[in-house]
Amino acid sequence: MDEIRKAGDYEIFNSIYVGEKEVVIGELPYDSPEKYLCAYYDSNGIMGNYSDCMVSDNYAEIMMLFADRVKEQAENAYNNLQMTNVPDEDKKCVDSSRISFISYKDNIENAVVVIKPEVFRREYRNALHQIQLCTGGFGSHGNSRGSACYCTNLFTGKTARFERKDILGVMKADKIPEWANKNLTGIQKIREEMSKEVR
Repeated sequence: MDEIRKAGDYEIFNSIYVGEKEVVIGELPYDSPEKYLCAYYDSNGIMGNYSDCMVSDNYAEIMMLFADRVKEQAENAYNNLQMTNVPDEDKKCVDSSRISFISYKDNIENAVVVIKPEVFRREYRNALHQIQLCTGGFGSHGNSRGSACYCTNLFTGKTARFERKDILGVMKADKIPEWANKNLTGIQKIREEMSKEVR
């Protein structure tokens, strides 16, 4: 039997994760003037937090709030993609013609890699999130027993952990978009300066 997800006494019965936030809706298992809940949920992988909680005894009212919040998150994700200076052609999912496939023996540390689209939620399945600089991790080395690959997104600059199996391949140098090459230079420069400071 699946464990019931709870926010305090509220049992979460529906949720949608779109954009930067998950929107949840729940209800109390007993009668109350605050029977229904709508909130945002954030998690860092270790701890979670419910915020902007709204309650009501009117189910339709809470469902309207839930729908409004989901729509707002979807619009934010859409607008963030549209507001970039990247040409639409360079936002499309990276296909296999632009990469070199990797084998178990290949070292991919410091390589520009492409993450498989299915690893991301649907709103992030595009080149702006797929194209990343692999900066390390046991999985970045050939013939390694480890699988962790730490990468920096060449569009957002954010770092994340992926499994080696999440990587589609290494991007061919002549297929890297102009925006990615430009950001790559900046990220590499920052990493070099940080490395000097550590020494």
